[in-house]
Amino acid sequence: MNSELDWLIGQSLAKVEKKDFSWFFAFSDAGSITTESFWRLLDLRRLVVADGDHDQLFGLKEPVDATKRVMEAVGAKKIISYSLSKICSDLILCFENKIELQFFNTSGGYESWRAEFDGIQIVSAGGGRLSKFNLVGQNWIYVTNS
Repeated sequence: MNSELDWLIGQSLAKVEKKDFSWFFAFSDAGSITTESFWRLLDLRRLVVADGDHDQLFGLKEPVDATKRVMEAVGAKKIISYSLSKICSDLILCFENKIELQFFNTSGGYESWRAEFDGIQIVSAGGGRLSKFNLVGQNWIYVTNS
């Protein structure tokens, strides 16, 4: 856990949106996670949907809408805990009813996901580091790495 991410506890997912190569996950009481990397949603029985499933036909009548599948599975459930890998900064959000939304760091050099809340941004930087930025005016100012 990382105290800078404790704001996630008690949040529910308000919206999921894909724009170009970015995925945006917005939460009920403000805050968001943005990623251009791999993510997936699991429940007790299976992998429900992953970023790569979006717009795939898979022999269905219409392409998979990953945003819709996430919102249907998560609904108004709240985040009860989260975990953060110390080695690679993978982030796992644990919702009620054992539903997990997992964000993966897939690069030794590129950023993976960004969590933003109340003027603070935590970035999963290359190689598994976390970088912290504070919003000053309209600019993000680097604070520290961990």
